[in-house]
Amino acid sequence: EISIVSKIDSLYNYIENGQNFDYTFLEIGAIGCVTCKRMETVLDEIREKYPTKVNVVFLNILTPKNQEMMKYYGVASIPTQILLDKSGKEFFRNSGYFSTDELSKQFDMKEYN
Repeated sequence: EISIVSKIDSLYNYIENGQNFDYTFLEIGAIGCVTCKRMETVLDEIREKYPTKVNVVFLNILTPKNQEMMKYYGVASIPTQILLDKSGKEFFRNSGYFSTDELSKQFDMKEYN
């Protein structure tokens, strides 16, 4: 079985895997969690606003295969948003509700770094 680090690298390191995204937006939550439900609109808005720039990924922690990811990232509460750069490295994280505007600032600000 491949390690979680290799798995994350193969999925989200766009420099290596040839996909054209600049960022990954991992939304770690669960179906049925009230705040997670509020985040669904944000996920859709980010997908619409950055269709080729941001890979939006929802990880439902009730699914056993996603629990490994949750452990790897040390997520203690849901929802948690984790932003990865083009190489798959984490550069930002938030727990709880996070608005589209706040997320957009992270993606737009990062361009100049």
